[in-house]
Amino acid sequence: MIHVDGILESWTDLSYPFLPSFIIVLACDGLWDVFTSQEVISFVRRMLFVHSDLNLITNELIAYALERGSSDNTSATIVCFNQDM
Repeated sequence: MIHVDGILESWTDLSYPFLPSFIIVLACDGLWDVFTSQEVISFVRRMLFVHSDLNLITNELIAYALERGSSDNTSATIVCFNQDM
C-alpha cells in the first residue's frame, strides 16, 4: 500500500511483464469524471508495453486525471489477470 498524506493511493502486489487477459480498474469518481472506461483501459494497456510496474501505471493514471482537470477524489487500483489458454 502507498499512502500519501494518509490517503490510500494505490495497492499492487505484482508487476506483470506481459499483457494481461483481463484488467480491472477500481477508482473513485474523480477518475471517471475525466476518463471513459475505454480510455482508462487503453491507457493501462499502452503503459504495460512501456513497463510492467502496476504501481507506477496507477500513479501515472492518477497524475493524468489531475492534468485533465479532475477536482474530485482521485484514487485507483489496477488489477491484472492472465488467462493461459
